[in-house]
Amino acid sequence: MQLLAVNYHYIRDVNPSKGIYSRSIDEMAFQLDKLGQYYDFISQEELLKIVRSKKYPKGNYCVITFDDNLKEQMKAYEYLEKNSIPAIFFSTTLPYLAKDAHDVHKLHHIYTSYSDNDIAEYLEKKFKFYDFQYNTDDLEEEYRYDTDLKKKIKFFLNFILPEKDRRQVVNSLFNDTTVSSHSFIKNLYMGKDDLRLLANNNLLGTHTHTHLPLATLAERMIKDEIGISLDFLSKLTGKPIKAISYPFGGPGAVNNMVSDVAKEMGLVLGFTMNRGMNIDSDFENSLLLKRVDTNDAPGGKLESLVYCP
Repeated sequence: MQLLAVNYHYIRDVNPSKGIYSRSIDEMAFQLDKLGQYYDFISQEELLKIVRSKKYPKGNYCVITFDDNLKEQMKAYEYLEKNSIPAIFFSTTLPYLAKDAHDVHKLHHIYTSYSDNDIAEYLEKKFKFYDFQYNTDDLEEEYRYDTDLKKKIKFFLNFILPEKDRRQVVNSLFNDTTVSSHSFIKNLYMGKDDLRLLANNNLLGTHTHTHLPLATLAERMIKDEIGISLDFLSKLTGKPIKAISYPFGGPGAVNNMVSDVAKEMGLVLGFTMNRGMNIDSDFENSLLLKRVDTNDAPGGKLESLVYCP
């Protein structure tokens, strides 16, 4: 068995010049058609049966995933439903429990509102940003599509700064933009009825509570991040949640302790952003499955042939 997991985030026709890398419905449709030439699409329900039975069918399979419970992804859901293509939508829970947006999404808005140089200078004045020594392999693994300066900014904010400092930076810069926090949250995230609809069709998974890189947290905090989300989503939908995609998903965000905690909490499928094709042996730990960005998959913006079997 070969399984290619392909991940999407923003689904919109207007693609800002910086900060947000989206796919339009037409681009997604083109890519799905291309993927369908090489793979059979597989559902969460089918994957769970395979993992539990440990019987791996021969063939090439593809699972489509969406992270971050963005409202615009419901347009993708409508297209997928119309064309009988299964998917898994991974939802965080902070927007529903705390009525707040995630730092990562505020940052995406910040990146479209400020120049990289302005953000870097702000960080330099407060934290000596330019003095930090960056590992180029880490930068490339996490942010391969960005400029060198943007890679450093993102890594510094998401992985280096303590949470308290990051939140201060994010809220300060975000509040100086023209958007209101209320409208930002209302327009960005799915509603509760959307989550119920996805769960009723066995398409819902968790993306944790507050979208933090779990491998940087203590074990107790990892349990909280996963547990709070599972409790909310299962009570809201009346359905058990058995799959997780890890925020950020690269080596700096996911490790064996994270997958062990996920297993302990009853999860069965876990998707990283460690790029590659999954084969039978990868299912020995089905909570550390590989996944690729839409840009890297057949039919993506990079026009890569790496994952054409």
